[in-house]
Amino acid sequence: MNNLLGHVWLKEQNPRGPRGGFTLPGADVGRYTSIASTGNGDLHVAYYDVDNGALKYAFGERNGERHQWQILTLDADG
Repeated sequence: MNNLLGHVWLKEQNPRGPRGGFTLPGADVGRYTSIASTGNGDLHVAYYDVDNGALKYAFGERNGERHQWQILTLDADG
């Protein structure tokens, strides 16, 4: 079973495993993640991109049932 999260495809594995069995191959990003939601459903995510040594901020503006994402690099010096 495949599921769509934004623009990233997740492949379902063992549902009893970590993260409910979902895995995402690829870059090492998302370490030290902080997430906040506004009252209207906009999302704010700060995270460390290990592969690029960068602190990043993603803003998801709610657009109906989906979010329109913008990603900014806040610090690229590691």
